[in-house]
Parts: sequence; C-alpha cells; structure tokens
Amino acid sequence: MLIWEVCKYMDIKTCFLFRQVNRPARWIMSTYAPYHEVATHGLESLRAMLRTGLARYFTMTRLYRALCTEKCEVCDLRFGGFVFLLTATRCCFACLCTAPELRVMLLKDAKDHTRLGGVIHRRMAVLRCIQGSYGLRGSEVGRVQVVSAGALLNLAELDVEGRTRVENHRPRLLFRFAASTTLPLLDPMAVQGVVQHGLRCEGCRVSNQYPRRSSSNFYIDDRYVPLRPVYSRADYMAHFDTCTAARRLWRDITTGNNAPGD
Repeated sequence: MLIWEVCKYMDIKTCFLFRQVNRPARWIMSTYAPYHEVATHGLESLRAMLRTGLARYFTMTRLYRALCTEKCEVCDLRFGGFVFLLTATRCCFACLCTAPELRVMLLKDAKDHTRLGGVIHRRMAVLRCIQGSYGLRGSEVGRVQVVSAGALLNLAELDVEGRTRVENHRPRLLFRFAASTTLPLLDPMAVQGVVQHGLRCEGCRVSNQYPRRSSSNFYIDDRYVPLRPVYSRADYMAHFDTCTAARRLWRDITTGNNAPGD
C-alpha cells in the first residue's frame, strides 16, 4: 500500500497520533509491519520512547531495524540484549556499561561544556529520565534531562575546547541504564516471527568456567561484575559443540542422572 510508504517517514509520535484519527487510520497502522512487530515484541522500548520524549526523534522503522538486529551495533561481537534509546542502537550489556559511544550527559552539563544550547535542542535527541531506581544498588534517578555524549561529539559546531571538556566529563553510569531498555531479537524471516531473549550457558556456570578476575569483567557501582556471555540460539549451538561442561550436563539430564537445578 502506498500509505505504508508514507508511514516509513513518520516519527513514532506521529504514528500514534495518526492511529488515533479514525478507524481506517487505526487499521492502516495496525497492519503496518514495523508498527505491528514493535508493538507486539518491543513494547517496553516503545513505551520508553513515548514516556521519555524520544518518540519525535525516531521513526518506527528505525526501532524495527533495531528489533531485527542480532549483534551489538557497537562491538559487533556479542548478542545485543538492550537498546540505547538516545540513538536507538542495539547493544550488549558490556558496551552499555563501558562503550564511549554510549556515554550519557546531563543536558545542563552539555550546555555548560559546549555553550551550544540552541544547537543541542535543534539537532539532538533529549531524553527525560523516568524517575526510579537504576543500577545494582537501586540508586534513584529523578526527572532530569540527558543527551548522548557520543552524538554531542559529532556536532560540527563543537570547538576544540568544548570537545575536550566533553571527552573529559565523567557522568554517572546510572544515566546509561536510565537511557536504555531490554529488547528481544525478532527473526523476520520466520513464518510466525521467532523472538529470542538471549541464552546463557548453564554448563559454564555450574563448572565455574567464568574467571573471578578477567579483562572481560568490570565494576559497576564499585561492585565486581563477572560477565557471563549471552548467545543467540545459533551462536549457542556453536558454543555447545565446544563446551564440554554443557554437553556433560545435557547428557546427565537426558539420562536422568541430574536435574537442571542440581
């Protein structure tokens, strides 16, 4: 349908407003594939876009593309179980916590460091944090406004002094969590649409194959976090072929010698 081609260029907020016009408009949006799939499988991210004020910055097709992307778009190595809302970027937990591209700054700090308040409001996505508890310690975040430090560094108007200030700024990690949600993976090639939430290897966990100190692990809120890899179904099957502990555990379960929780 020609109207679906128009829907491709509507931002998320406009899609919702159009859907409320009348019954034909509701039918059009409900049968528009990106809207239908995101509303069905990525509802948490969709609601977050609307509640944080980001819905006017991104199209439904952009969020749909993130929903159908398997790998983290930052490192392109691990399964991406999250979406960074400020740029609608799928990412893994490690990159969400450590990647420079996903740093988040308070809007007032961004204005103070760059003196580009007008440019920021015109050309950058601004997120209003949902008040609540974030991080491993459940620290509170109020209704503050934040922007992407990575996107800020890409502004052509940013001078050398402002760039240095932004690069040296160290905001709280909590704001990264406030600017992200979990996002499952949708396989659009499957007949019914197969959704994956990521798999961890139980064999590696029970055999203590995760080192206590490793370069792939890090600290969050001064707490040491061992990073357990998350796999898609296809990647996990490849891992299973090389994981002795997982194959032993599977053999014990299938023969009745062990239970998953033992």
